[in-house]
Amino acid sequence: MADLVTLAEAKAFIRVLHDDEDAIIATLITAASDAVAELANAWDGIGDVPARLKLAVLARVAESYDNREQ
Repeated sequence: MADLVTLAEAKAFIRVLHDDEDAIIATLITAASDAVAELANAWDGIGDVPARLKLAVLARVAESYDNREQ
């Protein structure tokens, strides 16, 4: 499945302005997208991603990014 949010959307959400951690953020996006997609049974993956799914991915990315040192 494709990522449900873009790198730019995730970086804006977690307030990262630099490009130094793009690779880790991209990995977090993919992991969060996969996790959310497993739970999303009302969307067939066609058309625009529903806002609730984007928010779920962004929240997971933010949580993972904030706690990446642990």
